[in-house]
Amino acid sequence: MAHPLLNHIQALATTTSGVNFLAGQFNSYFKGFQMNMNKMKTSAQQGFTLIELMIVVAIIGILAAIAIPSYTDYVAKAKATHAVSSISGQKIKIGEKYYVSGVLSCTDSSGSDIPNCTGLGILAFTYDGITSTITPTEPGTIGANITWTCVITGTGAKPIKGCSV
Repeated sequence: MAHPLLNHIQALATTTSGVNFLAGQFNSYFKGFQMNMNKMKTSAQQGFTLIELMIVVAIIGILAAIAIPSYTDYVAKAKATHAVSSISGQKIKIGEKYYVSGVLSCTDSSGSDIPNCTGLGILAFTYDGITSTITPTEPGTIGANITWTCVITGTGAKPIKGCSV
């Protein structure tokens, strides 16, 4: 069984005046629909609101407040690590000379000068304003190991594992 409204529309469609009436109703409905779509397009193209932009700026500010100090610490620790690693290999030469001759010095067992060495086997190297100094201490007993002290100095120096500031 058909819906009563559908029966009424079918009855109107069979007459000329009914067809004109239905066409007019369809056109007016369609024009209203087009106007609503145009309004939706213009409102969608307005862009971001002020509050949305303020929220984005606040989030970026918070991220920057966290990231900049972390990056600064990272760079300072990287400089200190570079300064220490540049001279750490020389400790072997100083230790070898000590166990061969019993003296802490800046010449290796073959008599060659050890780079970045001053005084009694003290190693020092500066990289980009950060200076690392590694100082040997003679063992108290024969056959014991040399102990090494690492100190980092300079503007913005940060401690790294095994070294103090």
